Amino acid sequence: LPGNVLLAVNKSLPYVFVMLVGLKTEENEEESSKTKEFQVDQEYSHSGEVLVLAKARLGELQYHLSHSPSCRVEILKEVKGSDLLGFSYEPPLSGCYSPQSHQSNGLWKVVHGEFVNDSSGTGVVHVSPMYGEDDHKLCVQQELDFTLPYCQHVVGLDGCYHVDGRSNDSHHTPPKPLQGLDVTSEQTQKAVLQVLYDKNLLYRAQAVSHDYPFCWRNKSHR
Repeated sequence: LPGNVLLAVNKSLPYVFVMLVGLKTEENEEESSKTKEFQVDQEYSHSGEVLVLAKARLGELQYHLSHSPSCRVEILKEVKGSDLLGFSYEPPLSGCYSPQSHQSNGLWKVVHGEFVNDSSGTGVVHVSPMYGEDDHKLCVQQELDFTLPYCQHVVGLDGCYHVDGRSNDSHHTPPKPLQGLDVTSEQTQKAVLQVLYDKNLLYRAQAVSHDYPFCWRNKSHR
């Protein structure tokens, strides 16, 4: 996630803008809650917040919010994925974001990805050029400049996130709470979620099983 440079949608799929109504406001939640750590299987959205997701995933969103009788999802509008192309956004875990970067380098915008579907997730896919075959191909198609620090590895050969001052200037570093952490550690996964929670960007923390390209030589994740 710290290496994110694009978001991919499928231009042929229908998407919806929805507003969450009836939840705690961000201000009230901060006043009433003393905990500073996220909890698994708990929603952290706020009343008035607008989300964008594939229309087919709307039922999943409503299911996770069904525990709160006062909450409802208000559909603001429906669009085609093609209508979202070209939108820009601020990456959630990048300390080097600037509006000038996406304008001049084509970074942090919404693009079409043929591999995106609405069978799981949100219908919006995070894209990082150095981590995933589809990701890399899409970034090549978008003609991104791979010499930019944002498009370089955020993880070193030791399997740990880069640290400011210890890496080549061409490398990209994540937010400070993640620097130096082993990306395969369960604690690092929790640290990523904690950073998102602290920035009010965490919707839900949930364990999900999925296929991952482990090394076929030594059967490990290194």
